[in-house]
Amino acid sequence: MPQETKQSMCDKCLQLLGRGSRIYPPLHERVLFYRLVGRWVNLKNPQYLNDKLMWINRYHWDEPLKIQCADKYRVHDYMKAKGLTQYEVPLLGIWEKAEDINLDSLPQKFALKCNHGCSFNIIVEDKSQLDIPHTIEQLNQWMKIDYSKGSNEYHYSKIPHRIIAEQFIETTKNDLVDYKIMCINGEPQNFLICRERKTGLRLSSYSLDWKRENFLKEEDPTTLPAPPESLLKEMIEVARILSADFPFVRVDFMLEKPTTEYPNGKLYFGELTFTPARNMLNTIKTPSY
Repeated sequence: MPQETKQSMCDKCLQLLGRGSRIYPPLHERVLFYRLVGRWVNLKNPQYLNDKLMWINRYHWDEPLKIQCADKYRVHDYMKAKGLTQYEVPLLGIWEKAEDINLDSLPQKFALKCNHGCSFNIIVEDKSQLDIPHTIEQLNQWMKIDYSKGSNEYHYSKIPHRIIAEQFIETTKNDLVDYKIMCINGEPQNFLICRERKTGLRLSSYSLDWKRENFLKEEDPTTLPAPPESLLKEMIEVARILSADFPFVRVDFMLEKPTTEYPNGKLYFGELTFTPARNMLNTIKTPSY
């Protein structure tokens, strides 16, 4: 059967199952994996990264530490336990309802986030221009979502829903570059770099010593300058500490633009990600994934 026909059948099956995968989540997960990766997931004898991550997600999703660290609020307790609070983005507030947010108490620039999923972010660069009714409506919509149902990332179902405000991170050229380090059994493996989210996301891959790896299907052709060596080593060491308790996790960082106090820029921890791209990494060209 031609691949296009198989994908069309997968699409129809996914429509029947529904986005929330309410009928039978494992079936929804299996069909979606085939649709995105192009092959069936192997949970009986997983050999490739995607399959191993799917196996962990299926059978070890409810481990308390994993749930805590996926929570964008409670991960701060994990940072404290690891002695790494100096890398935290400062919290400005936490609420259970959008209507309770005291905007007068917040600075001119800040970020609002829901703690229980992915992409639940509102970046405020000028509070005076903020559409407050729309912001409250958007946050309330996100607060109602069980992120685990659409994504099959089951650990999110156990996270109490909250809204947090964080300090705005000033970046060079107003482009926030994400430095994402893939870690396996507590050992950093490589960098995935994400940038230019506002104009069209660009992805690239680098080794730990900042050499192009080009393991993505569509790599950003621009080779980025390496961060200062001291910061590069610092990122890798912090990632090693934060990943030590998990078989796999991606540790994300950001760099604030240079200041008098931090002439090379200040390093901030972003988040811990246990299920990148729902464990259906179809952007990687290496067959072993």
